[in-house]
Amino acid sequence: SSTIDYVDQNVAFGKAYNYYVIARDGNGRTSEQSNTLRVHMPNGPPRFASLDVTAPTKPQGLVAIDMTTTEVTLQWDESSDDKGLSGYKVFVGTRNPFSLYQEYTFVISTSIKIPISNPEVTYVFAVVAVDNTENTSPYSNEVTITPTGEVVDETDTSATNDQTSTGALPHNIANSIELTVSNVSPKRATLSWKPPDEDANVEEYIVYRDGVEIVTQSDTEFKDKGLKPETTYTFSVVAIDDTGSFSYSSNEVNVTTIAQEEIIELGKPVNLRVTSSQINEVTFEWDDPNDGLGIAGYNVFQSTSDPFTIIKFVATTNETKFTVEGLTPETTYRWTVIAFDTEENFSPFSDEISVKPIELG
Repeated sequence: SSTIDYVDQNVAFGKAYNYYVIARDGNGRTSEQSNTLRVHMPNGPPRFASLDVTAPTKPQGLVAIDMTTTEVTLQWDESSDDKGLSGYKVFVGTRNPFSLYQEYTFVISTSIKIPISNPEVTYVFAVVAVDNTENTSPYSNEVTITPTGEVVDETDTSATNDQTSTGALPHNIANSIELTVSNVSPKRATLSWKPPDEDANVEEYIVYRDGVEIVTQSDTEFKDKGLKPETTYTFSVVAIDDTGSFSYSSNEVNVTTIAQEEIIELGKPVNLRVTSSQINEVTFEWDDPNDGLGIAGYNVFQSTSDPFTIIKFVATTNETKFTVEGLTPETTYRWTVIAFDTEENFSPFSDEISVKPIELG
């Protein structure tokens, strides 16, 4: 085109497109490529299109194929995606002096030429693949270039440093996390780890199951209760410090849950009864028809009928009695209880009891 604007009429709903411009003079000489503009079209028909949640494959074989004192050319193998690849994010950081990785640019090719602004600095590069619905792959291997022009660290570090995409390549927290798994059952596993560095001001940890984030928390232990029997899962953990920087990923731990034994149906709690009542609190007890066999605890539920409120979870207890406090006088309350075992199989609800606290005071 000879104009300085362009209307693209060949776009589709829900797709991401990348645009860049190159100028060409009358002698056929071309300029450098402009910055890349990425446009994500709004969703549209078909109305019930399936949601793409699958990330592209990780870019492999990142290498520096040419380097001078002023620029370096990187190249990598093409990634794949079941719904279509959009392009690649290129990250650049430094080691001497240290700086966090920053997204340098977005490209649709599998190579890029990057200017080196300071030949006395050690630079580190990595690449992430992006599909048409913005799913991102794990990071590629890193390439480190020293001030002397030596290219190092082109090996794949996925065994210890493979990252689930977090928006910035992690390096501020130096040591990796040592992840262990225990108490594996048909539906559960307990993950535990130690902080990666005594000097790192870790604020949170991200726990991944099969490459998908399942929880962010400050504790160094997590009980995953959402598993299926006889299924293999892969877990890893990443730390975040008070500056928002990420650690390297922990070691990956593969866990296979054990077979589910025959489930013994739990009997519902019986003989639910009030044993003490005051204006603002009520204590009630019940009997366990299971004789405590395999019982891990009880969930207590509450509702009111005057005024009406829907039933809601109140608390969990290990005993066959419970005290509810903070009640409103002259209000009719209803309670029911269920039992559950160590694998969170639940009994039916007990029969309800209905109490207006002041009447039994």
